[in-house]
Amino acid sequence: MSRLSYAIVTPARNERQNLRRLAESVLAQIHRPKWWVIVDDGSDDGMCEVARELATAHDWILVEQTGESPDDLAKGRRRGRDLLAFRRGLKALPGTADVFVKVDADTSFDAEYFACLLDRFVEQPDLGIAGGSCYELVDGVWARIKVSDSHPRGASRAYRWELMDVVFELEPELGWDGVDEVMAELRGFRTAGFADLGFRHHRKVGERDGRLRAGAAL
Repeated sequence: MSRLSYAIVTPARNERQNLRRLAESVLAQIHRPKWWVIVDDGSDDGMCEVARELATAHDWILVEQTGESPDDLAKGRRRGRDLLAFRRGLKALPGTADVFVKVDADTSFDAEYFACLLDRFVEQPDLGIAGGSCYELVDGVWARIKVSDSHPRGASRAYRWELMDVVFELEPELGWDGVDEVMAELRGFRTAGFADLGFRHHRKVGERDGRLRAGAAL
């Protein structure tokens, strides 16, 4: 099957160890991304140095910095700060690709993940936004976190290039990765999360930004 090209954008703050693990996953992909842009959103844990080491070793890895203050973290995340950093990474891409993917730093993937995901875009021309199922550790076991079949999780979310403008039209508010699905559908595209294709999420949804209460994401 003909493989589509893809670019990854990873908005991240203070994810030094997670970024190293993600890099292992990206570098191990059997179908490598055309580009990987790591957006440092005000880190103070040495993450940017790790990102720059990766960029020095691989000319298809790029590093951007938002210039934001770490003191604005909580307020910024509720304002859709990850969307703003995502957009910055998209603007930094040197050229186009068939698919672009937002990948959070606290994820990891099997080596075939992106090859399989891109195959779905080839097989389904009306597929606009997609991703694999999210697995999280539950009592020491990786368990699939069930959501609607049409909802690709925000931690790993792939878009057909034609929907780039949708990302830039979104309001930078919490919940933007849901509004984009509606906008894609209005343009005639489907959205999907594939139960038979999974990725690992090493932090529970909402755990970092304070939305996790009593073990559940609100």
